[in-house]
Amino acid sequence: MLFRSPVTDFSDIRRRGFVALATTDYDDAQLSALPDIRDEIYQLASWLCDPELGVRAFCQTHPELANNPTLRQVEDALKTPDRPWNYQDAVVLFVSGHGITDTSGDHWIVLGETNLAKPGTTAVETTQLVRWISETDIEHLLIILDLCHAGAAGESTVKLPTFPKTWLVLASTTRDQLAYTGALTSAIADFLDEVRSPAGEKYSHGEFLRVGDLIERSEEHTS
Repeated sequence: MLFRSPVTDFSDIRRRGFVALATTDYDDAQLSALPDIRDEIYQLASWLCDPELGVRAFCQTHPELANNPTLRQVEDALKTPDRPWNYQDAVVLFVSGHGITDTSGDHWIVLGETNLAKPGTTAVETTQLVRWISETDIEHLLIILDLCHAGAAGESTVKLPTFPKTWLVLASTTRDQLAYTGALTSAIADFLDEVRSPAGEKYSHGEFLRVGDLIERSEEHTS
């Protein structure tokens, strides 16, 4: 599910970062472990951080967020970072793990330490996380939400008054759907395999992939 179409002018970009915010293990007995998320991160990093991309390659940053981060680590990296992102940054933020919605319809990212009865103090509200980033000067941002009920977060984030038109949110599920590990990243990987094959010539993408092609093929794979 796609929210907002980006403006593709990359002339000012000086830094490209890939950030994975992922939780595989949970203290709450109601939540199952999700070890396959590690493979998802590897697949995305293999694509985005491929040295063969040269100056277009991304660099994985905030590695602490990719391995069962605490609430404090998430806040330190994305709410009060030492160097906030600005117009010279392009970032892919991949968020994977369990997601829940509360009685008000707000979407929450579940962390390893999350108490499901107390999300306000032990989880990360997805819209709030995006609001933190929207108060920086970053212009080029792709947010991939691979969580249950991710569509609810996608709908609410793009309604933020500070949400830039150059941002893109890709949600793996609708508001009411449950996610299964690897669905979205497998769709992306299959698309990239097609692009690299002789069949990929039909895309005529040049130096950069067209977002519309990626979204269309990903939705076909996950529907």
